[in-house]
Amino acid sequence: MRVYNLGFVIYTVASLCLSVDWLTGRSGATYLIVFRVVQGVGAACLLANSAAILTDAFPPNQRGLALGINNIVGVSGMFYCAIALILGVAMLWLAIRFAVTRSDQSARQLFLGSITYLPLLWIAMIATKL
Repeated sequence: MRVYNLGFVIYTVASLCLSVDWLTGRSGATYLIVFRVVQGVGAACLLANSAAILTDAFPPNQRGLALGINNIVGVSGMFYCAIALILGVAMLWLAIRFAVTRSDQSARQLFLGSITYLPLLWIAMIATKL
């Protein structure tokens, strides 16, 4: 229980630090990356101990339901990433369709650049949820 509470504190403090980034450029990016890693450490403490706490808190006949709900909540975060990717592609299409009117060449370059960037962003988002 102590590790779970410590993980909660680490995650919360890192989240608060991530919300107040006053730096710019490379130092700002480094600040965000470092505190995102710290946030991941806190999340790992929470995730690793949640099953043990649920096993201890629920009687044997309700443990399966409790652990199942806990896992479904964790997996739903990955579906959020997939929905964000789909909406991102839709917004990209709308931006190219209605905002970029200079030439077909600039629209094609914007689309190709975004198509190569979006899968990498999606993989990074899923990796943070694991």
